[in-house]
Amino acid sequence: MDIDRFENALEPVVALARGDRIAECWMVKLAANRPPWTPSGIELRAGDRISIFSAGRASIAGAPDIWVGSHFALWMRIDIAGEIFRAPGCSNTFTAATGGQLYLCSLFPGDWADRHGALATSPHAYERVTGTLAVLVVRWRSDPLAGLERLARGASIGASVLRREADRLKHPPVTPAFAYRFDCPDRSIVFSGDTRPSKNLVELAKGADVLVHEVMHLPSIDQLIATEPNAKTLREHLLAAHTTCEEVGRVATEAGVKTLVLSHFVPGGYPFLKDEVWADAVRPHFTGNLIVAHDLQEI
Repeated sequence: MDIDRFENALEPVVALARGDRIAECWMVKLAANRPPWTPSGIELRAGDRISIFSAGRASIAGAPDIWVGSHFALWMRIDIAGEIFRAPGCSNTFTAATGGQLYLCSLFPGDWADRHGALATSPHAYERVTGTLAVLVVRWRSDPLAGLERLARGASIGASVLRREADRLKHPPVTPAFAYRFDCPDRSIVFSGDTRPSKNLVELAKGADVLVHEVMHLPSIDQLIATEPNAKTLREHLLAAHTTCEEVGRVATEAGVKTLVLSHFVPGGYPFLKDEVWADAVRPHFTGNLIVAHDLQEI
């Protein structure tokens, strides 16, 4: 998303929550050719609950097709001596561990020399860079997830940006969890990684030729853990971290993919489950091409 559209989309949504869910918010512009750290003027306190949203790109001057988005270029640190960190995408929500000014950096091209943000590469590399990043910083008055969910109820572009961050926060136990899409000349392929059902993954996989998705057979899980003393807790953990056969089929159907490849089976190596068991559980929810994958199989 370009920065003008980003600002226009988010400003009306954020304005609705000022004084209610949001304590303070700031829109910061960051020149991609400024090496390396820019003070934002935003003073954070230990314990502040913060969300960061970003847009824009950094590109090579004279070669606009060589660029990276804000999700890759943007780095942050709290206080001049703080440890560097970045968002898992174009948004992030965190609790400040220490107080200090928020510093922002666009790292493209370049690399770090240490965990506090010293450059390992020459700052003259920035002379070949152009572009601008826009960063919205939100300090929440109350629970960030509750605030995000409230602001994400609308149908606007700004609401959809906030909804993606709310969805990301709701998918435990490992966050962030990544999926990947490869758009090749002959077909598009999406890999889910470990995940519970995710609207973000559905959007990523829209119209793909192939979706490779993890899958869990819940009846077998129930049978395996029946004698475990912590069966209830273990079952809750597995449901929070994986996608059942029925859910995988619905995800693939909603995304409109042509071929669904089942992989990363839970329970793994369970000797009594034939391919037909997995396929039969998914088939009522997906009518496209269905493959139960095996190691070293070529598709």
